[in-house]
Amino acid sequence: MTPKPPRIDLTHALPPRPITVRPATTVNAYAAGGIFVLLYVVLAVVWTSLVPDLARDWRLRGDTEIARDVGIEEASCRSWLGFLAFCSITVNETRDGAEAKTTFRYAFLGRQNQNEIAPLRGRSEPSLLSTDAGAGRLLNRSLVAVLILAIPLLAVAAVANVARNARKTRAAFAGLSREQLEPIAVEIERSNALPPRRRMWVYLYDDGGKQGRTFIELSSRARPLFLTQDERWALALRGPPGTVPLLLEQTLSAIDLTPEEKAAFLEACRAQLPALGG
Repeated sequence: MTPKPPRIDLTHALPPRPITVRPATTVNAYAAGGIFVLLYVVLAVVWTSLVPDLARDWRLRGDTEIARDVGIEEASCRSWLGFLAFCSITVNETRDGAEAKTTFRYAFLGRQNQNEIAPLRGRSEPSLLSTDAGAGRLLNRSLVAVLILAIPLLAVAAVANVARNARKTRAAFAGLSREQLEPIAVEIERSNALPPRRRMWVYLYDDGGKQGRTFIELSSRARPLFLTQDERWALALRGPPGTVPLLLEQTLSAIDLTPEEKAAFLEACRAQLPALGG
């Protein structure tokens, strides 16, 4: 492990002029909007598939009898991961001389023999039908429904948090633009994968004698400009006192340099790497 930040002297590697800083847009508005739409569609499908049958069985709980005039037309139960079952059961009955079909959809923990399913009818409300496969697992199905609904809800919250953090990141670096910038070493504390296809880099820096901590969100393909082989230390640009240093990624896309200036800066970095313990 590197006990202290590597010594670098790259001040003169940057052009002697104010530099415009444009942190990469880490959240594409159209991509984020598409993810939100997709997640809401998943929520709607899960809600309309599982919740109505669950609500009806709670309404009927303990007040059912075998519906001998109702037949099981089709029953299909599939197991997922060996412990989660999804069942689709279609029953038919004759109402006013016409055949009527009703399909129930269940998700629960456990297994179900689809050949051992009996139709049920409400005693107090004979118009309401169910099956013993669903009525006997109310708590089980309720727990599974909550868990299944929680997954897209948590994903929506995660994407919203990512978008909010991206705006905060850009605002934090706003004070660097058009200023004289100094290359410094910052310590990478951790990195976390974020949806969709991005990564958050948390890093530490010297904030006037005390330790500062900030983060930047980059594309999962973007890599910081590391100064050491263990990837503990990376290069950032510091501006006036009170501003947050900007972690640089390898293409230098966040700073307004010409291709020639970028090539010269990267060459100066590479020239110092052996002396930095990398």
